Amino acid sequence: MSKFTLQLYRHFYDNLPPLLPAELCRQIEKSLLGFEQASSVALEELENEIIKFGYNVWPYWQAYQEFMEQAVIKTGHDYVLAHLSDELKEKYLDLKNYGAVWHDFYLGRPAEIFESEHRVELAMAMVEATQKIKNTVGLEIRGLGREQYLRRVEDYNLLLQKIVLEVEALKKMAEQEKEHLSLAEQIRAKIIDIEHGLCFLGRQLEWHDIKNAREFFVGRRAELNRLKGIHIPKKIDFYGEEE
Repeated sequence: MSKFTLQLYRHFYDNLPPLLPAELCRQIEKSLLGFEQASSVALEELENEIIKFGYNVWPYWQAYQEFMEQAVIKTGHDYVLAHLSDELKEKYLDLKNYGAVWHDFYLGRPAEIFESEHRVELAMAMVEATQKIKNTVGLEIRGLGREQYLRRVEDYNLLLQKIVLEVEALKKMAEQEKEHLSLAEQIRAKIIDIEHGLCFLGRQLEWHDIKNAREFFVGRRAELNRLKGIHIPKKIDFYGEEE
């Protein structure tokens, strides 16, 4: 498991977004090399290190993904088509006209429609197109789009501060939950999901999922209390009082 997580750390480093502070990049590189050269790696220590840097990188990554998405919408299909044979180009356009979008092809959803050699050709075209889009977006961010990009980084940094507050509140809730230990574990699992989503270790959660988490667990605790009450037998005082 730690070997796979180390590979994710390498992927995290190799895909750092543009304009990340140079000192932060050096810290991540030094940390990664240290783990890669270590004779043994503790999984929890490795995950905590990735999460620590994930908090710093996340605003830049989100802003970068916005620019990437805009570029995909604008030029993605054209870049792919430039690398396809005439026969495959026709099939690609047919699927596009039927509603298939870039991400459908990127994720291989229409794969069963193509013959094996066409699947390979399409996969290679997607790799080439993705790299061209990354290059184009990188140049844009370092050029005319720099100010817009950094504004979006700041916007996401403000959102990150809200996420941090929610995570801290959930940690406090889990620590204070002494009556329902299973609920405390569920809260901690949610915290892990949130933090892993910041740095490629897991699926990124939407903001509404994060901000509604506390309310969900408050409701869950109330439900558990009601269920607990159902199973507590009612004591009757036959001298006229009920407990």
